[in-house]
Amino acid sequence: MPISSKISSSEKRAAAAATKTKKKKIKKKTFDATVPPFQLTTSSSNGDDGDLNSSFTEAIGSVAEILKSRKRIIVLAGAGMSVSCGIPDFRSPQGLYANLDVQELGLICPEDLFDFECFQDDPRPFYKFAKALYFPLGGKKRVQPSDSHRFLALLEQQGKLLRVYTQNIDGLEEVAGVSSKRMVYAHGSLRSASCLKCKVKTNFSDSLQKSIQKGEVAYCQKVKLHNNKNKINKNNKSSAVIQNHQSSTQQQQIRRVLTKRKRSTSPVEEQQHRQRIVVRKTQQRSIASSSFRSAEEENCCGGVLKPNVTFFGETLQDNVRRCLETDREK
Repeated sequence: MPISSKISSSEKRAAAAATKTKKKKIKKKTFDATVPPFQLTTSSSNGDDGDLNSSFTEAIGSVAEILKSRKRIIVLAGAGMSVSCGIPDFRSPQGLYANLDVQELGLICPEDLFDFECFQDDPRPFYKFAKALYFPLGGKKRVQPSDSHRFLALLEQQGKLLRVYTQNIDGLEEVAGVSSKRMVYAHGSLRSASCLKCKVKTNFSDSLQKSIQKGEVAYCQKVKLHNNKNKINKNNKSSAVIQNHQSSTQQQQIRRVLTKRKRSTSPVEEQQHRQRIVVRKTQQRSIASSSFRSAEEENCCGGVLKPNVTFFGETLQDNVRRCLETDREK
């Protein structure tokens, strides 16, 4: 009897343990398409790879069901969408900054390539490297959008896309078919450029592409307007030009205290940036933009063209805030 009782107790404990293990099943996350926008629920699984693949397929299917019932979809896009197309990101170990030859370009650090003050002082390093930005695949071959980019265009075609907010500057969303009115480039786009002198905006023209392919600074080709009226009023406008210059200088000083795109929030890196500015000034790199030209045409503006990308030190574009406020109401 004692032996029989002892065995019976062991069996009971084993049975209890087995029951407890059976009840404690692995939980997996799936999407409930009936609860907007994403309601996480739990279900049971034995944790096999087949079940994980099935879970992923079910999750994607659930997301698809959600998208079918939505008509005002907002997409937030980042570097991962374009990396798959062959465009490097900036800060990863295999990114742009890690592979940048600073000494060859005459820079102090990789971030100087997208520093607005550096570009104003000397745009040649940027344009020397610009071909790798515009043509990362080599030659004259342009990068093609991925299926993710085309999916955004499909959403718009079906009348479901409200807006795409992207940190990318390649403009592949528009190449894939997304209309410009649906796009918000948080850091600008390489698809256009503006003259630092006359402020005229130009698209990716043949002349700009030619300069980038050669690694040369691109200049504004806007034709100057010369007429007698301008010659007569030239003296009268001279004082106004001086006043406008002084006013512009004051406005630039005010802008510097406004929101700008910053290199880093780290105090250490910010201090290093200030030190680099001092070094840059001592190297006397500040040169007038016109001096980079070998022979400027008299009938053209001749100002340096800067891609419409938000460089470090520039104020972030206000359309991001405006669109966010508008889309929030919708």
